[in-house]
This record gives sequence, structure tokens and C-alpha cells, in this order.
Amino acid sequence: AGKETAANALEGGISLTVVPGGVMGQALTQHGKAGMYVKNRKGFCKLALEHGAALVPVYIFGETHLTKDLSVMRPVSKFLAQNLWIGIPPQYGSYGFLPFKPPKGLVAVVGKPIAVKKTENPDWEKDVIPLHAKFLAALEKLYNDNRKEYGYEGIPLVDFADLENKVAGAGSGADAKKKD
Repeated sequence: AGKETAANALEGGISLTVVPGGVMGQALTQHGKAGMYVKNRKGFCKLALEHGAALVPVYIFGETHLTKDLSVMRPVSKFLAQNLWIGIPPQYGSYGFLPFKPPKGLVAVVGKPIAVKKTENPDWEKDVIPLHAKFLAALEKLYNDNRKEYGYEGIPLVDFADLENKVAGAGSGADAKKKD
């Protein structure tokens, strides 16, 4: 759903589940890495500010163990995600298309809600960026507080945008300053 649909739902009192990584997160996910694709996604924070909607960090342990990488297809998958918003992860599973069973299963860990004060016309630098930083810190804490229990001890949480930038030799990401 797009921003307008999300805004209408929030105005109607409906809670939303937003997966900020989207199709690019699918394209960049790597087997066995503890990752996310949130660093370059800030629009959900702006939407939360506009509607006074709390943000709740959630991390799903085991998700990156469902498939293995087919890295030869990563450039095609990334192109489709960037240009056509089509998510075809460059991965395979058991018997080709069925997911593998993660070592400890799939476990969703839910953090404490971050209260967000409704702000008309939130300022990007003053409002959105600090809320995004607070959300990232809460998500990282949630991961670090639970990783040992779910078999991720010694595996750092990474943002796949950072891995993408290292491979591409880029700086902080082309869409890092995007405002919507």
C-alpha cells in the first residue's frame, strides 16, 4: 500500500504493520545474516509523526535462514526492485522454492512502543531524523537483548544498505536524503 492508503487507515483509527525494507530489503537479504533494510527508509517515521501513531520495533529471528542466496541473480533482483518495485528475491529454498526450516524456527520479538506526538508538517531534520534514530536504536536493542536466546550470538545486526554500499563502493546511499 502507498502513503495515501496508510494515511487513510491511520485517520480511520486502524493500526498498521509497516515493513520498511520493502522490495529492496528482499533483494538485498543474505542467508544467515541478521539484517534489516531500514537505514535509508524514513518515510514511515514522517507518517507516524503526521498521525501521532506509535512505532513498535519488531525483529523476526530466523527469517534470513529461510532461503539461501543465489548471488548471480542479485543484480537482476536489485534492478527490478529499484525500477519496477517488483520483489523477486535472489534466493532458493528446499526443493528450489520451499523455505528451509530455520534452526530455532521463526520467532517474532516485539519491543516497547515508541510514543509519537502528532506533529503537523514535521520538519525532516528536527522531527523525522531524530525519531528514525530512536527507532533504529530501539530495534538494535531489541535484537541485541534477544539474539543469544534465538541462536544469533556473535552475529551483529547489519543494515543491508550498508552491505550494498560496500559492494558498490558508494557512500551513504543514494536515497539516504529522500524525504518521502
